[in-house]
Amino acid sequence: GAGEAAGSNAGIAEAFAATGVRSVNSDEAFLSTLPRLMFCGLTPEMLDREKLRVVFRGDKVEHMPLHMIMAYRTSMLLRGLCLVLQENVSVAHAWRPWAEMWLREHVSSGAKAAAVGMAV
Repeated sequence: GAGEAAGSNAGIAEAFAATGVRSVNSDEAFLSTLPRLMFCGLTPEMLDREKLRVVFRGDKVEHMPLHMIMAYRTSMLLRGLCLVLQENVSVAHAWRPWAEMWLREHVSSGAKAAAVGMAV
């Protein structure tokens, strides 16, 4: 889908891990699915329960920094409100300028290049 094509799984997983998120197995599918679910507009793939079951069976979050928890909670509130208004918004797209600025200030150059290079 459009959300899946926006960035490579490897690039998204690397960028997500660069924010300080750690999972038990560092599974690429897991670490690229979580931020899509948290910050992107809804796509049909996100409603595929069996696909999500497989991804979430393979790994779990070990550590999520407070700044990511707060960003995720805010994203969910905004997306929920927008869905009630029948608007499917991508918080990732709306927040991209601020995310890129944060990455420039806080992330190593390798992860930064992967994250800034992916489209949302």
